[in-house]
Amino acid sequence: MRASKKQVAYINKILDTLDVKLNSKYINKLYKNSLLADIFIKKYEPHFKSLKSQDSKIDTILKKLDFIALLKLLGYEEVKAKTSITHKCYHNYELNDRVVCRIVYDDKLGVDYWVFFDVGSFETKGGNIINFSLTRMQRYGNNNQIINILYDMALNLENYKKYDFKHIENITNISHKHTQPSKSHDIWYKDYKKCFLKNTDFKDFAFRGLEFSFVKTFSKDIKCKVLKNDLDLDCLYMISIPSYDLNVVDNDVRLSTVGDEIIYAASDDFYDIILQKSTSLSSTQKAQCLQTSINHDFINQLSSSLTKQDVPSALQNPFGYSILYSCLKPIIHKDSYRLKHLRYGSKKSMSILGKAFKSKPTKILITENAMLDGISAIKLGYFQSDTLILGTIGNPTKLFFKNLKIILSYVNIDTITIATDNDKAGMKFYNLIKSYILNQTNFNNINLLQSKHKDFNDELLSNIHNAKYD
Repeated sequence: MRASKKQVAYINKILDTLDVKLNSKYINKLYKNSLLADIFIKKYEPHFKSLKSQDSKIDTILKKLDFIALLKLLGYEEVKAKTSITHKCYHNYELNDRVVCRIVYDDKLGVDYWVFFDVGSFETKGGNIINFSLTRMQRYGNNNQIINILYDMALNLENYKKYDFKHIENITNISHKHTQPSKSHDIWYKDYKKCFLKNTDFKDFAFRGLEFSFVKTFSKDIKCKVLKNDLDLDCLYMISIPSYDLNVVDNDVRLSTVGDEIIYAASDDFYDIILQKSTSLSSTQKAQCLQTSINHDFINQLSSSLTKQDVPSALQNPFGYSILYSCLKPIIHKDSYRLKHLRYGSKKSMSILGKAFKSKPTKILITENAMLDGISAIKLGYFQSDTLILGTIGNPTKLFFKNLKIILSYVNIDTITIATDNDKAGMKFYNLIKSYILNQTNFNNINLLQSKHKDFNDELLSNIHNAKYD
C-alpha cells in the first residue's frame, strides 16, 4: 500500500528540517510503501518534534549567532587561498572536513546570515548553522542539548566558556560580540556596478522573438552586456532585469533597487553568425577549436535551450560543437549552466516594467518573468504597451506580497490579469495571488490568462515561426 498524502507531507517536512541524507531511490520507496513510511516517521519524529518545539530559539540562533565564530570554536581554519569576496572556505584539518560559506538573505526572518555547503557539492548539500551543528556537534549531546547550547551562545557569545570546546586553546581573534556578515545588498551592488562599469554600445538585436530596443522601452533600468568569447563574436548577451523594494514615504511610493535577475540571451541570428565565422577560420584556429574535449550532448542541449531553436545540421559535428562551445564558454560553469538566475546578493522581491498611473486607470499584468512572459504577452496582442507588468521572479515571496499590497493601495487600478504557464503549477500560481488580492482588498476585477503553449514566450516564437512559413 502506498504512503498516504499525510505521511508523504510529514516525511518531506522531516527531510527538510533535519537535513537527513537519503538517496532518491530510498525516498521513492518510502512514498510507495506505507509501512516503510511509518517506520521512518517513528524513527525521526522525536528529533523532528524537538526541533519544531524550539522554533523561537532557532530563529534567535539564525539572527544572532555568528556562524564564523562557531566554526573557529570547533577548530575550523580559514583557507584564504580558497576565499573570495562572496565565499569563505574553512577546513578542520583534524577531521579533514572542509566547508564553503556564503551569505543568504532569509525572506521570512528579514536578515542576512551565513550558510555552508560541502565542498564539491556545487551548493546542493549543506544548510544553515542548525544543520551544520546537528551533524558536527554530536559530542556535545543530543539535538535538544545542541540547540540549547547554540541558543545560549546566541544570547551572548561569551557563554561559549561554559562548554568544553576542544579547540578553544588554539582559537585566536574570536569575536566576542555578534557581528553580522556584510550585507548581501553591498555584495550585490559591488558586483552589479563592476559588471556594467563599461557598458559599451552595441547594435540592437532580437532574441527569442523580442527586440532589445522594445524591451528597453519598459524600463530605463534594464541593462545589457555583450559577453565576449574566444571568437570575438557579438551574439551572446547578459540582460539585467532589476528587482525592486517599495516603501511609502510622506504618502509617496519610493522604489529602491535591491537586486537583479540575470537572463542570458542569444541573438536570433546566433547560428547564422557562427556558421559564417566557421568558414573564415584559419587552419590554426580550426585546430585550436578541435583540441578542446567537448560533450556534444551537453552543448546541443544548452544551445537549443538558449536559442529555442535546434542546432543546424551543419554544426552537428565535432568542429561545429567546438565552435559553439567557444561562443558559449562565458555561461558554462563546470559542465552546468543556468539561463536565468538572481545575481548573488540580490533580494528576490518584484520586477516592475512599465508605469503606474494615479490619474488614469492602470491595467496590471502579474506574471512569473516580467520580460520573457510579460513582454511576450504584449507582443502577442493580449495587452497594450502601457500595461504595468509585475514579475514574481519565480515563486512569489513575502517581499513580493508586501510590495503588491503597497501597489494595490496607491495605484489607480482598472484590471488585474494573472498570466501563467499552461500547467497545474500555473493554476496554483493564479490561485495563490488571486486569494491574496481578495484578502487584502475589495478589488475583484481579476482575470486569468493562460498561454496556449507552455508559456507566452514559446507562444510568441510559435506564432513567428508559423507566420514565416504560412
